[in-house]
Amino acid sequence: MTTEFGGFLKKQLQINGLTMRKFSEMTNIETSSISRIINGKRKANIHHLRAFSEAINIPIEELLKVAGYANHSISNNNEEKVEKHIQQLIQVIETSDMDHHEFSIDRLEKQLKNHRQHAMTEEGQETIKEKFKSKIKRIGAAGPFIQQLEKMYEQFTSGNVTIKHQLIMGGALLYFVLTLDLIPDYLFPIGYIDDAIAVQLTVSMLAKQG
Repeated sequence: MTTEFGGFLKKQLQINGLTMRKFSEMTNIETSSISRIINGKRKANIHHLRAFSEAINIPIEELLKVAGYANHSISNNNEEKVEKHIQQLIQVIETSDMDHHEFSIDRLEKQLKNHRQHAMTEEGQETIKEKFKSKIKRIGAAGPFIQQLEKMYEQFTSGNVTIKHQLIMGGALLYFVLTLDLIPDYLFPIGYIDDAIAVQLTVSMLAKQG
């Protein structure tokens, strides 16, 4: 049975005078996969949507909405909902066909680990102090995710925490300010989702440390 997105994609192919075979060549996605998506037998993932967006010149945001991913967008005013939202997006990421070099939880954890030692150096601490507030202002967000980051920043810069906690917090803060976004901003309604995941991983680690 054709889904809303399947019907939308079929119509776009007709508008652009494209056969599924030609569309397959343009997107480098197998014809059988495109057929299953159109017929509602497979859900289009992020990899598919990005390729479709480029091929038929439709904004990725529109495709995300039609494909149902916009349902993941939530208000940033409830900590429980935010954490649930992040876990849902992690599942989307891990079950998608995104190339492994683009994003993985393992890679994110390695990035955090690499940043921890640097965050404890004079250079790393200066980088955090110089760039943290400007990035917070630039993304213009509020809610639990930002509150967690700001609390980490205050504790990290105050020095009133154990070295181990400061090390863990420093990794997340340095990752955040260096804008090494492993997930391209246009892939999700929340462009800084990898930063949010990094914060949640850090909060979880701090909780385990006690």
